[in-house]
Amino acid sequence: MNSLRLLNYIYIHLINSVPTTNKTETASILLNNYQILLREYVVTVLRSVQKYLSDPKIVLSETDLLMLTLVSDLCLQHTKFMVDMLKQLVTIFLLVKQRNSEEHILSICDEYLLKTKAVLTGSAAVVGESKEHCLACSGAIVFQSPWKAVCANGHPWDRCAVSLLTAATPKTRSCLGCNRKTISPEILGEDADESMDGKDQVESVIMKTLLTHITLCVYCGNRLKM
Repeated sequence: MNSLRLLNYIYIHLINSVPTTNKTETASILLNNYQILLREYVVTVLRSVQKYLSDPKIVLSETDLLMLTLVSDLCLQHTKFMVDMLKQLVTIFLLVKQRNSEEHILSICDEYLLKTKAVLTGSAAVVGESKEHCLACSGAIVFQSPWKAVCANGHPWDRCAVSLLTAATPKTRSCLGCNRKTISPEILGEDADESMDGKDQVESVIMKTLLTHITLCVYCGNRLKM
């Protein structure tokens, strides 16, 4: 995977610096490479979530759960290359459901269990409600891309390359190679009792760990810098 990241960095440099580069062909190669790297990253994230949940003391925070729903949306929308992760999602949401008694968390778990099982059995998946809202206008943001987000009123946002959350905060890190954004781990350290939307009562475990320890770009391997 590191060799693929190096190739991506070279392709990005060619597009930006060499006028004779076939930009359409190079962009197509980059997109294919990004999808491969994204799939491997999602595999790693889901393994990490399941490993954390093997400890009965671990309870996911609101922020962790939001990240999990976005990763799940990605898997459900791209079943051609992520179908093998769906059974793992069922296991994870069952574990989350067992650890919580809050009605809205149970509702989210039931929603994604239903959607995932529907895809696994070949029937139509249930369309869920938006889990994110625009910082500019509070409009709903429905997950459509792992890289970009657009609210119902057309406001565009980058998505965090690590968590997939909308990076609607000034505290972000940028990749020095491809300029992708990630949310700074500092935003979760400011107040352990609050999430990105101010609802958390449990400190983030998974998202905070990922944001803290991932210091290189998932897609091109360059450093992330404030």
